[in-house]
Amino acid sequence: MGTTRVIYKEDAPSTSFWIMNEKEYPILVQTQVYNDDKSSKAPFIVTPPILKVESNARTRLKVIPTSNLFNKNEESLYWLCVKGVP
Repeated sequence: MGTTRVIYKEDAPSTSFWIMNEKEYPILVQTQVYNDDKSSKAPFIVTPPILKVESNARTRLKVIPTSNLFNKNEESLYWLCVKGVP
């Protein structure tokens, strides 16, 4: 990944980040976003949720909110899980 944090601004329709496959073989990548308890889904999706990244290639993933029920007076923490399988 090109970052350790992805920040979503409430007035934006989405945010994005880059992932890079530095291996000499393609990988299958799966992404999910979890609530702070790490067991339930967060009000975001990552698109594409599953993709193939060729060797020495990079691609951009987009984080999109699934609801607009955010508290405007406080920040929230969610966990972005990016799994790579050779």
